[in-house]
Amino acid sequence: MKPRIFQIELTTSCRLKCKMCIRYYLESKSHGQGMTIGLYKRIAPYMKNLDVVVLSGWSETLFHPGLCEIISITRRQGPQVGFVTSGYGLNETYERQLLRAGLNFLGFSLAGATPQIHNSIRINSDLNAIVESINRLQFLIKTSDSFDTHLHLVFLMLKSNIHELLDVVRLTRELGIDQLFVTNMIHITSPPPPEEPVFVCSGTSGYEEVLDQAESLARTLGIKLRRPALSPVTTYVCEENPLNNLYISTDGQVAPCVYLNAPLPPLSKKIYCGNTVPHQLTTFGKLGETDLKAIWEVKEYKAFRRAFLLRKLGGRLGLGNLFPPPPPCRTCHKMLGF
Repeated sequence: MKPRIFQIELTTSCRLKCKMCIRYYLESKSHGQGMTIGLYKRIAPYMKNLDVVVLSGWSETLFHPGLCEIISITRRQGPQVGFVTSGYGLNETYERQLLRAGLNFLGFSLAGATPQIHNSIRINSDLNAIVESINRLQFLIKTSDSFDTHLHLVFLMLKSNIHELLDVVRLTRELGIDQLFVTNMIHITSPPPPEEPVFVCSGTSGYEEVLDQAESLARTLGIKLRRPALSPVTTYVCEENPLNNLYISTDGQVAPCVYLNAPLPPLSKKIYCGNTVPHQLTTFGKLGETDLKAIWEVKEYKAFRRAFLLRKLGGRLGLGNLFPPPPPCRTCHKMLGF
């Protein structure tokens, strides 16, 4: 089994200070480390058999000065390429450059349907500016035969904004977008940031009805809404799917997923179902020092994936839970279906 999706972090730069972000208590970095074009070109040959390359990490992809070149490099290898953005720094010139480079998909992160809510959570972000960018992009895409970029929205549910979920669905339709990803707050640092997730680790979440209403409205409006669970569900292989996906950070470190190489100080803690537990950094090699194919075949990495493969195969017989996930994943909310 070989990877089908690469998620690649291009930069550690971000000018937002989102209240739910793992970097909320870290020193703000408006100009951080960026992956070199040279390193990216070393990764590119391994993309020939991929389905998708996602150019997103823990920061703002738009801040990488070579983004358009990177998109073009990726397209020449064959896979679909795109990323999720705050929209910070977009203007018509940059938007045209991204489309010309061959961008396949672009997601916009929202924290509300009104500036009052969105801007108060995603500090330094402006919902009105995001809407303007989306409208410009939609116009450019629809009036050109050479642009086929697909836009979608991503809404992170929090206790402070879930009351606007139905309006986010309506906004999705107003913007001419047909896909909305609704997500949970997964990696919760210790001490926790100001915002709180809506899921519960036992019992039933009080927000299920809101999500059900959002799903119903989305169907009526012709929008594909993808949502997570709000209370634990049986999950043999998490949504990040380390069997087929891998994550590469700006410095070339290869990890099974984005959550296992979060940019946190050594010995950091996180909150898992209300309990404080260690954050287990898990990487299996560094590009530039080791070949990517060799990293994929590292004994420990193969054992990590084997644990998920056993869960997947066992799940077909109703025996998946006899095989525990790898130790770093046992305290991840993704393994609960969140």
